[in-house]
Amino acid sequence: MVTKHLTTSKEHDEVFNNLKALNEKQRILVENYITTLERKIMGLEQTNQNLSLKVQRHYENLY
Repeated sequence: MVTKHLTTSKEHDEVFNNLKALNEKQRILVENYITTLERKIMGLEQTNQNLSLKVQRHYENLY
């Protein structure tokens, strides 16, 4: 029994286009995830700055 291994050009193009679309979706998901992480980092940096100022004022009030 001989198994067909060769695909038609149309089948090849379809697989290629599906992979290309999947790759684009994954790229968008990664970009969105990076943007989310950047926003979280900025929020944490702001929180850290606010806490530092509170600590600084606290110590200034002690002296």
